[in-house]
Amino acid sequence: MERSRTPLTKWFTAIYYISNPHRGINAVALQHLLHVTYKTAWSMLHAIRQAMSHDENLPPLSGQVQIHGATLTLWEAGIGFFVAPTTPSVLVGLSLTPEGKPARVRMQAISSSNYEGGQPSAETFADFRSFHLAPEDQISSLECKRYGPRKLKKGWSLVRQTAEWLNSTFHGIGSKYRQRYLNEFCCRMNLVLAGRNPFHEISLMCARPICYSY
Repeated sequence: MERSRTPLTKWFTAIYYISNPHRGINAVALQHLLHVTYKTAWSMLHAIRQAMSHDENLPPLSGQVQIHGATLTLWEAGIGFFVAPTTPSVLVGLSLTPEGKPARVRMQAISSSNYEGGQPSAETFADFRSFHLAPEDQISSLECKRYGPRKLKKGWSLVRQTAEWLNSTFHGIGSKYRQRYLNEFCCRMNLVLAGRNPFHEISLMCARPICYSY
């Protein structure tokens, strides 16, 4: 928000809407809501997403961790995102509670070059672990589900929520900013899973003295 000519009241209105865990907001809707140009609305939302994507706001996974591939496709609606429906388009990693429920989530966009035999390659899994997991001494157990049945993959429900959100709010997203939108979803979902107030926490993220471009 620093050096922005947009009033703080409009910034916090944008943060309020982007922090909604069920809907979020797109630039067209924010443009009409705030009475600003589309460029201003788009830049504001991406500045907020950039703050949400910062490392300290997406802490690494620790404890009991599960990783598997998934596809951002709404099968019953016949709507596919990013890649062919038969090809996973994200790796999803979860820290699990002792009861086996999601406690924290990270998602990484992957492309066709990351596949091997129709599944994400071992190298792709290794890259995900090195980037998104805490040091080994903070991992109690780890499962990498390349070929396991869907019912055992704990991240499927969250991936489905991601797909529904991308479809209902943005009508699909291209590859250029795909990761930033995934980061937005994960950051907001992690706050919900932790029982924290998304609006309060995201406001603090945007107010920290870190240089973000918009």
